[in-house]
Amino acid sequence: MNQYKFLEFLEKVRCGQSTESDMEAFRAWVQRLPKKEARKVLNLYEQANNFDTDIEADVIARISKGIESGIGSTVPIQGQRIRWGSVFLKVASVVLLFSTAWFFVDLHKTERDLLSEENPVVSPGSDKAMLLLADGRQIYLDANPSDSLIEFSGATHFKEKKGILEAVATANLSGKMEEHVLSTPKGGQYKLVLSDGTKVWLNASSTIRFPSNFNTDKREVQVSGEVYFEVAKMVQKPFIVHAPKMDVEVLGTQFNIASYQEDANYTTLVEGKVKLSSKGHEIVLKPGDEARISDDGKPSVKQVETLYATAWKDGYFMFNYERIEQVMDKIARWYDVEIVYVDGIPDKRFWGSISKYDQVSNVFKMLEETGGIKLDLVGRRVMVKKL
Repeated sequence: MNQYKFLEFLEKVRCGQSTESDMEAFRAWVQRLPKKEARKVLNLYEQANNFDTDIEADVIARISKGIESGIGSTVPIQGQRIRWGSVFLKVASVVLLFSTAWFFVDLHKTERDLLSEENPVVSPGSDKAMLLLADGRQIYLDANPSDSLIEFSGATHFKEKKGILEAVATANLSGKMEEHVLSTPKGGQYKLVLSDGTKVWLNASSTIRFPSNFNTDKREVQVSGEVYFEVAKMVQKPFIVHAPKMDVEVLGTQFNIASYQEDANYTTLVEGKVKLSSKGHEIVLKPGDEARISDDGKPSVKQVETLYATAWKDGYFMFNYERIEQVMDKIARWYDVEIVYVDGIPDKRFWGSISKYDQVSNVFKMLEETGGIKLDLVGRRVMVKKL
């Protein structure tokens, strides 16, 4: 197993599709890693099981014991990096006739490397959100909740546990439709389980408006920003997502929807089947399809590697030949900074991957290694300069 295969493995774990063979490969790989890196990998594995009520505690315990007993404690080679380029070439079969910018993931970063920037002004994002209840109350949610019950006098109460908010339907005595809003700020993300069991991941600067319970013939929610769904299957109750430029109707599926005002609006289907509607245009997507919405509302569809669209919820930025403004927009939302192009927008594209939890200075260093840009942090402004 390598870093790329590990990402694929996490996706299988999250979807409940990992096999014993996958687990054996993971165990063998993680126990060969240096201790600090092994712990980080194990944390990512546990996070992928966040929604699973039957986490393999014995597996985690055995691997943790192996790590602590010295298995995989080889001293890391300082500065050693693995090129992702060869991996992505095999996956996408791209002819390198473009001025593609490559950068690398530092797989053997020591604790001193990670903490070298004392008291950083800009830190990576974290689990945080604001819940606006139908009665007008606002409740701040963060990464370290004390397992709690949020009482609500209407048709829902909420359980908050390990950074996940779960809506639990109760009897609606008033008969009124009650709607709540969960929103993340810049530098935030959060997870939500709706009353029908649908699982929702919110990226930074994103919002979902949802009802207390789905007691009609349709399940409807409204979103903005970027949201990933695992829709609970209810054949007689289609699930409909309303975004600013499109509506997506599903019966039971997994998909990512991006609807930031400043970026392209698109839906990426991971599993199942959805019908997308936009300004009178309708199209049915199959797994691997990504539909982008033009200014006139017309969708264009192409087959993509869905990992690029969903990596954010597993803790990674993954860029697929993306323009610098797309890359910097993602960095701005996650690190809560403002981007300033000092002398125009450089004509650069990026292809690669990096942890969302790295310090922003390390992200800048990797981007600068492409040779075409210079990044300076002034307060919370990132000054982008051409070279």
